[in-house]
Amino acid sequence: MGRMSALDRKSVLLDAAAAVIARDGVAAASTRAITAEAGMSLASFHYVFPSRDALLAEVIERTLDREFREQSLVAESGLSVEERVYRGFCASLGLLAERPEVELSMFELMHYALRTPGLESLARRQYERYWEAAERIVVETGVRWDRPTYEIAQVVVAMNDGIALAWLATRDTEAALRMAAVATASICGMAVPA
Repeated sequence: MGRMSALDRKSVLLDAAAAVIARDGVAAASTRAITAEAGMSLASFHYVFPSRDALLAEVIERTLDREFREQSLVAESGLSVEERVYRGFCASLGLLAERPEVELSMFELMHYALRTPGLESLARRQYERYWEAAERIVVETGVRWDRPTYEIAQVVVAMNDGIALAWLATRDTEAALRMAAVATASICGMAVPA
């Protein structure tokens, strides 16, 4: 591999780590496997990252950034809040079905962080970011809620995770859509009638 900037090298290593984790899981994502995937030497890895765990932390942040850019509230005018919330769950399900390995990787990375001394804060940060994104969406509905929007956002994330885990285990899209409908009814039940 020719000369490249530290920033480019970092990007290639992050892509390689994400690919290894998606294909083989977190346990298989050794520095050797990541550098082999990137076509780089181990020295190149340590030039950019102080440790594997530092790289995994950046993989989590980068994956979250990409997910949040790809997901957005269905804000078409004329839709009821129920339709918008349901379409939001369906959009998440669509991304999951399109790239299940990404969601599986994020669950694995969270569990890895929880079980690795010193990395527990990464799992917390992952969920804080999910809650922040969900709260922005809840606020964008323009609806008055019977409780603080951050509480509703936490429930939305919990429901979405449950739907995602069930789909990953079963690949049953019809069941996931039924769960999304129930989740929508539960969320919309917290809206204050106009």
